[in-house]
Amino acid sequence: MKYVVLSLVMLLCSLHLVSANVYITEVMHSPTQTASDSDGEWLELYNAGSETVDLSNWTIDGNNFDDVEISPDQYLVVARELLDGTDSDTESFESYWGDNNGVWDEAFVAVDGSFTLSAEDTITLSNGEYEDIVSYNDSVGGENGRSIERLTLDLWQEAEIDGSPGTGSFSVEEEEGSEETTSNGTLPIYITVENSVPEIVAITFFSDDSSADGVQIMPNVGLEKEVFFNVTVEDSNGFEDVVSIYSEVNNQSVNLSFVANDSESSATFEGSFVMQSYDLSGVYNLTVFAADASSIVNESVSFAYLGIISSEINVTELSFLSEAGESSFESVSIHNSGNVVIDTEVYAEDFVSETSSIPADALSIFSEEWLPLDTLQSIELGLQPEEDAQLSFQLSLPQQAVSGDYLGSVVIRSVEQV
Repeated sequence: MKYVVLSLVMLLCSLHLVSANVYITEVMHSPTQTASDSDGEWLELYNAGSETVDLSNWTIDGNNFDDVEISPDQYLVVARELLDGTDSDTESFESYWGDNNGVWDEAFVAVDGSFTLSAEDTITLSNGEYEDIVSYNDSVGGENGRSIERLTLDLWQEAEIDGSPGTGSFSVEEEEGSEETTSNGTLPIYITVENSVPEIVAITFFSDDSSADGVQIMPNVGLEKEVFFNVTVEDSNGFEDVVSIYSEVNNQSVNLSFVANDSESSATFEGSFVMQSYDLSGVYNLTVFAADASSIVNESVSFAYLGIISSEINVTELSFLSEAGESSFESVSIHNSGNVVIDTEVYAEDFVSETSSIPADALSIFSEEWLPLDTLQSIELGLQPEEDAQLSFQLSLPQQAVSGDYLGSVVIRSVEQV
């Protein structure tokens, strides 16, 4: 879906929307070197109403910030990094504007937020019903550590170095003499179409390994599976307005490559990602991001990574050497080389020599207790992909067993855990 921002200016009338009287009044998008660009960015809000406003469900550019209330005539700062976080530097809003004690205990209220500012930007403050949308560019100023501050609803100016967080002179009233009038009832409407954001039109996989609904990807046993896809993106400003397009899936982030343009506003990009043979079967999401100079959009599609039951045993035969009436023990290692969690089923057949036989129940497997293998035994392993487990066997020969060489078989069969 495409979005444009329309600014309507109407004279001799007022348009009353659902309003909470909270406004963006100052923007610091390019702090000085003493507060790095990433850690020192901040916004200032002001409550021009007569009632306290709870900001717990408000967002800045769709991102939440710390829950707080703002009183009438109060200024409030929302900082990108209020206190020093886990990044490599020690800079924060508090380290510059506070006393650098790791606690915000200064004279004006400041909270932590999540946003990114640039020298040319559109910022949206919203509670879902009310919006204050501020758009600016370098014509307002604001470089080299100077904020831009709001004087009235429509008037902004460049502030001094470091700005004035927590204070200001904002007024919703226009300056005296600034009101325009008309005598013929004609109301001019000024429309400014700002940026048209990209639209991700389609995400298409090159292959589908099943006729079932949706996209099905079949793993390669023991090998990687590279999955290719392409993406169609439109931008009414021209496809060249898209500055980056990338995807995220299964903890991978991959940049997509330009393939061809279908028109002046539409282009196709191609990418791929890798699924490992041991990645668990299930539904995965492929999310594609497309960004222009001032905005970013994303779309997601899902695909099913099919399950494969595959296991390996570390021996090709079992040999027991024992005397009649005695017991002997052997073990087998089983490795899960598939991508589903497995249990196992085990049973044995009678052991036969040229002159005699030994019943299958003489062989047993241990699972909390010794279980005879003349019937099928289900063993709960819960074996994850790429993990190993030991199966322990006991052969208990009957007292009347006739000496000789016996041949039989034990069947070990892996099954998906349910």
